[in-house]
Amino acid sequence: MPLLRPAIAATGVALTIGFLMNDSGIVVLALGIAVSVPCLVAAAAQWRLENDALPPVADGGGTVGATTAPGTVSPADAPRA
Repeated sequence: MPLLRPAIAATGVALTIGFLMNDSGIVVLALGIAVSVPCLVAAAAQWRLENDALPPVADGGGTVGATTAPGTVSPADAPRA
C-alpha cells in the first residue's frame, strides 16, 4: 500500500486545517476521525490478508496444518475401529 502514508498525512493536515478554521468546535475533527479510523482498520486488514496468506505446512503426522501435543495422536491418525 504505497500511498497509505501520504494519504494519512494529507488527511491529518486537512483535518487540522478544518479544526482550526471551523467555528463549531471539534465537530470537523471528530467526524474526520470517526471516518478515518474504520478506513485505516479496513486498509490494514486488507493488507494483512494479502501479505500474510501463507499455504499450510504439513507437520508430518498425516494432516496438513494440524498440531498435536507430544505423545498424543491426532484424530486423523487414530486407529479406526
